[in-house]
Amino acid sequence: IMFSTNFRVFTFSSTIYSKLYTGDGIDNTCDDDKQIDECAEDIFPPEINAAIAIQECSNKIFPTSQDALDCFSAPGLVSAVDDCREVDLTFEDKDSSTPTCSAVVGIKAVALGCGNRTLEDTTEINVTVAVDDKKPQVTCNIGAQDL
Repeated sequence: IMFSTNFRVFTFSSTIYSKLYTGDGIDNTCDDDKQIDECAEDIFPPEINAAIAIQECSNKIFPTSQDALDCFSAPGLVSAVDDCREVDLTFEDKDSSTPTCSAVVGIKAVALGCGNRTLEDTTEINVTVAVDDKKPQVTCNIGAQDL
C-alpha cells in the first residue's frame, strides 16, 4: 500500500493503515510492549486547518511582514490535530530579509512526544500574502519646476 503525505511516499505491506486505525485507544501494532496509541502507531503527520486564517488574512495588504504574521497567529484562526499526540503549532516569517511586495508566512505543526521524527510528526504550509511597506510618492509638475 502506498500513500503520500508532505511529498513523501510510504510503502507498507500486509497491514492497511488508516487514520481510524491510530489514536483509537487500542494497541494496534500487536507488539510486545502492549502500549496503547504509542509512537509506533502514529504514522500520520498532524493536519493543519488554516481555512479561517486564509479567509481572514489573505485578502489584506499588510504594512509589514510582522503584521501578516500577527494576523495568521491570532488565536482561533489556525488549528492543528494529530491522530495520536498533542500538537505544537508555530508561525514564522519565512523571508523578511528583503522588502518586497509579499511575505511568506510559515505555519508548522509538530506532534509531540515521539522524539525527532520529522516525517511522521511534522506538517508545514506556507502562505504568501501581500505586503506594501513603501509609502506612496507624490510628484507635482508646475511648469518646469518639480515640487
